[in-house]
Amino acid sequence: MLRSVACLLVLGAAGVYSQPDQTNCDNGAAYDTSTGKASCGGVQVDFFNLLCGASFSQQRCIAKWTNPGGEEEDYFFMAAGSGMSGSMLPTSCNALPSGLAMVQYYPSGGCYPAADLAGTQATYTAGSDGTPSSVTLTFAEHDDGSNVRDGYVKITCGQTTSGFTTSGDTNVQSKYEVDVTAPCGGAPGPSPGPPGPPGGGGGASGAIGGGDILVIVFFVGGLSYFGAGFIVMWKVKKQEGKDRIPNKDFWFALPGLVKEGFRFVKAKVTRTEYSAL
Repeated sequence: MLRSVACLLVLGAAGVYSQPDQTNCDNGAAYDTSTGKASCGGVQVDFFNLLCGASFSQQRCIAKWTNPGGEEEDYFFMAAGSGMSGSMLPTSCNALPSGLAMVQYYPSGGCYPAADLAGTQATYTAGSDGTPSSVTLTFAEHDDGSNVRDGYVKITCGQTTSGFTTSGDTNVQSKYEVDVTAPCGGAPGPSPGPPGPPGGGGGASGAIGGGDILVIVFFVGGLSYFGAGFIVMWKVKKQEGKDRIPNKDFWFALPGLVKEGFRFVKAKVTRTEYSAL
């Protein structure tokens, strides 16, 4: 689900009864199911990322609701790719067809295809500046020969993210309604943490920090020192074997000096007698 709310969202029983947005997004009524995105009012809306964190899993792409009868209903979402199949869902859903965008699942027993991905539409409502104040992903109807079902997710564009609410199919029979507030133009990623640079490193930007510079200077300087010193001892001073190491006596003595330093500090901290090795 959305990064700033729990991955598994328990939905309130009270319905919102909102209406889906009516203005087709910039690419027309058809929705690009291959990417899960649509340009709406000049804003690129990543519906798939908003719903699932850019990949489908049973833990993320699910909304829970307790219906007026006291039963728990789960709604699985799939907003891009080839859609869901029964094999991706709990065992009782195995017989479902492929290409589904929404599935209604009862943990007490029962699994139903609620909507198809192919034919899904993206719509929006423009705010005062022309950019979306809300966007809606309306999944396509699924007709299994006995029932026709569909549903939509309406996203109210905001700076922060709220939890999902739903009216299930209590407003219109077999039409599953879900609402959420989220930043439409900046869908959060699948994992918590500050954004990183384009290369994938940590931090809030791609700039090199002071610590990075110190590390680079240390390694480059060290390699230059040993490389140049080795060449001088070999080519200029005609040394052989270990004698080619620059300042050999110092480097061979360094472990003992470090050990002596630790002993000195320990004696000062513990107030015990210190004697040099």
